[in-house]
Amino acid sequence: MKHVAIALALLALAPLASAHVESYTQSRSMAVGPFLIYFEPRPTPPFAQSTVSMVAQFSDNNTGTLLRDVPSRVQVEGPDGYAEEKTMAPDGTGYHIASLVLPAAGNYTARVHVTDRSSGQEYSAQTDFEVFPNIPFRIRPVDSEADAIVGVRTPLAFEVIDPTTFARKDPGDLRVRIEHWSEDHTEFRGAEEVSPTRLSPGVWRIDHVFRSSGMYHIRFASDAGGFNYADVPLLHVYATAAGTPPPQEGNDTPWPTLGAVAVALLAALLLTRKR
Repeated sequence: MKHVAIALALLALAPLASAHVESYTQSRSMAVGPFLIYFEPRPTPPFAQSTVSMVAQFSDNNTGTLLRDVPSRVQVEGPDGYAEEKTMAPDGTGYHIASLVLPAAGNYTARVHVTDRSSGQEYSAQTDFEVFPNIPFRIRPVDSEADAIVGVRTPLAFEVIDPTTFARKDPGDLRVRIEHWSEDHTEFRGAEEVSPTRLSPGVWRIDHVFRSSGMYHIRFASDAGGFNYADVPLLHVYATAAGTPPPQEGNDTPWPTLGAVAVALLAALLLTRKR
């Protein structure tokens, strides 16, 4: 137990690395006419049969000045002929918001219309986003600060939680697929399935050696839980050579850090066994 305490203390004092395990957001920046439009469906990621807010922020495309109250509306189209249009209301902080209940999972298109008050001309910008099935499970990293170094065994822990209570929830089994993609998420470079280890109810760990640097999608499925790889929002991780920081992406936002307790405990236990 003494060795466990020492290992935990040393790990607690170790500096945190920049976040590597992240959720890929669907935010976009779009320039049209005199406007720069930042758009994002929220929550990130959005789920079917629940309220999703279309959130936009408008800036002057030349000066970058935030425009707090401009006439705007959004048209959303989706599966099975779904189509709805709503006026976007400014919330006083610089965001313009319209909320909808999206009926089904699948691919949607959002078309944002904004009017230039000085000329009366309307401008439009369009983007696509994905809505996921509202299954009774969410998966997030136990430690989003975990480093992934090429050629080095990387332990990554994940927890499965209830979307309402946020308590850990055990689907019974878990499968993990790691996909290598280009950094712009467009070029698929290969994939492999890995077998996770169940640490405790709702907590799983994989140990993986990333053979090449770059960006990897991490997907999850469960036979007992009834969800497939396409049903769960992907996480991604940058595998980098030693001493090389991961590239920064403007439309990626890390999941909230939950602490490295599980990973630290595993490391401490391994150290104790070695002695």
